[in-house]
Amino acid sequence: MYLRLTHKTLLYAVTISLTAALNSQAHAHGYIETSRSKQCADGTNQNCGGVQYEPQSVEGPDRFPETGPQDGTIAAAGSASWTPLNEQSPTRWNKVPMQAGSNTFNWVFTANHSSRDWRYFITKPNWNPSQPLGRNSFDLTPFCVYEGNDTQPPFNLSHNCTVPQRSGYQIILGVWDVADTTASFYSVIDAQFPGGQPDNTLRDIGDISPTQQLSANDTVRVRPFDVNGELTNQVVEFVIPTDADGETNTWPKLTADYLNGQGSAMSAGILNNEGELITAFGKNDIFVATDSNIVRAEIEVKPAGDTQPVFNVTLAQTEFANDQPLNLGFDVSTNQTLEVTAQLYFAGASVAFQQQTVISYENFNLTVDSPSIGTHDLIIVARNTATQASTQQTFTLTVTEASTGGDEPVYPQGRGQYQLNTVVQDADGNLYGCKIPGWCNSPSEVYYAPGSGWAWEHAWTEL
Repeated sequence: MYLRLTHKTLLYAVTISLTAALNSQAHAHGYIETSRSKQCADGTNQNCGGVQYEPQSVEGPDRFPETGPQDGTIAAAGSASWTPLNEQSPTRWNKVPMQAGSNTFNWVFTANHSSRDWRYFITKPNWNPSQPLGRNSFDLTPFCVYEGNDTQPPFNLSHNCTVPQRSGYQIILGVWDVADTTASFYSVIDAQFPGGQPDNTLRDIGDISPTQQLSANDTVRVRPFDVNGELTNQVVEFVIPTDADGETNTWPKLTADYLNGQGSAMSAGILNNEGELITAFGKNDIFVATDSNIVRAEIEVKPAGDTQPVFNVTLAQTEFANDQPLNLGFDVSTNQTLEVTAQLYFAGASVAFQQQTVISYENFNLTVDSPSIGTHDLIIVARNTATQASTQQTFTLTVTEASTGGDEPVYPQGRGQYQLNTVVQDADGNLYGCKIPGWCNSPSEVYYAPGSGWAWEHAWTEL
């Protein structure tokens, strides 16, 4: 028997092989819970680029250090997609406390895969934290290795490792080598070890992070909290003197300088490798004494002249019948440019939605084709996108079962008081719902009398 391979057959076979290989590589994803990329996803690290959405995807060539990513690109696994991870300075990234000796590293796999091994490397005692990570930064003998045995790990996996003695800021590199591809996943951990610093006297409770550009007269508020809530009498406020002082990496240092001069229970800065607390351009940590009752601190920025958003809502109708679409029209007027979101809820589910930018006045219209009988909640939230200040109003609407007929007024009875969806009868008992109140209430019966006027269909819907 002979098997004849045509060009099309070969192309199909190659396509299947390539697809299988690509799928095999694409299906494996994972990260260490305390990694730089995961802290980007949590919002602890800022200005990370796209990795904040995909901390599990830091993937590159395998078998570091013999091969693997090029020097200077190790933190991003050599990928052009995650280059912000390669930025390196003494203060660029949030650090997790760590001690030499027994430590547990927790991996999370969003797509687990058969594995060759996991290996852990640590920076040399004298590495330069101001240079992008290269092979000269690391002790190239892994201090911890776990074999994968070509098996598929669980979606959550922990490794207990003995971490070598270090002091100050160090980096741990975890590498997960996938068994059936030529790829590995790289997780960089920024770790702060004891060493020269007053280990047992200060406790980190928050950050002053360079998250935005500020302007003159903006106010930065350092807000301390204990277990019962905010300590309003210990809030420290710093007013930005000039626009230049509001530059993204400048105002955190100036705020830390100001906080340290106020005699507050809080202090701010960066603990360097000699154990000194110094303020720095960029991110600064907030500290209290270990025996302080303060458990955390938050930073709030109040723009100059900031006022709370105020908006007014004018509802034309709050009661509806279930025999026709619920057409809800209302007007929103504001005291500033606001992003206004309106959602109509029934039984905990959103059944209608609209969002508009309102400069001073806008009309909203929400429609539910087949409204359910019962109470509906209209929730309207107005937010200033520049300051993130927001406010909310809630309205209750009622949908009732439509009348079966006979109780509706006979037109023109009640004319002048017809509203949207008001139901009336004509002389023959036929029912009509008002859709344009202005025309429904018109005294010109020749034009707008339901069912008989020349233009009645502009004003009414026959039911």
